Amino acid sequence: MLMHVLTQILFYEFVVSARAYAAIVKLNSKSHGALVPPGS
Repeated sequence: MLMHVLTQILFYEFVVSARAYAAIVKLNSKSHGALVPPGS
């Protein structure tokens, strides 16, 4: 039971972070006109 909850939380965190990353990439491409990965 506990492992199931933990895997669900991890999956949820992964989805949220992936969406946030995609949003950042979109904003970067809009402002710079080219894909700029974060941290560069």
